[in-house]
Amino acid sequence: MSITVDEMNELAKSIREQEEKYEAAKKEATAQFNALEKLENLMGKALLDLGQDKFQTPYGTMVLTKRTSFKVPKLEEDRAIFFEKLKEMGVYEDMITVNSATMNGFLKDEYKAAEARGEDMVVYRFPGVEPPTVSVTASLRKAK
Repeated sequence: MSITVDEMNELAKSIREQEEKYEAAKKEATAQFNALEKLENLMGKALLDLGQDKFQTPYGTMVLTKRTSFKVPKLEEDRAIFFEKLKEMGVYEDMITVNSATMNGFLKDEYKAAEARGEDMVVYRFPGVEPPTVSVTASLRKAK
């Protein structure tokens, strides 16, 4: 393939022009995403105000989703307490090499069990682990 200097310059010019279009589109997409996120936050607040976790509309179902997550103990002392509790429960060998998704599932089950036992969930804490963070997101699911 033989290409001239002028053709190389034109190719470089085309690349720069396309990069500019791409960057402008990314900025516009970010602005649109931020506007969508703002509307979803308003929807979430409205659902909370109504005391609802679902609301049917002609455009789809508004839904609140609650996600609970736990952090792996960072301090050595907390890790030791956490691992000791796992040993006491007889699940240490199964849990020692787990990923965070497995650990989160395990701790969610433990929190549900504690709640079923009547524990005060405001102060309940699995040994060595910080209390979970709970995030609530709102979404509009497509109408069927």
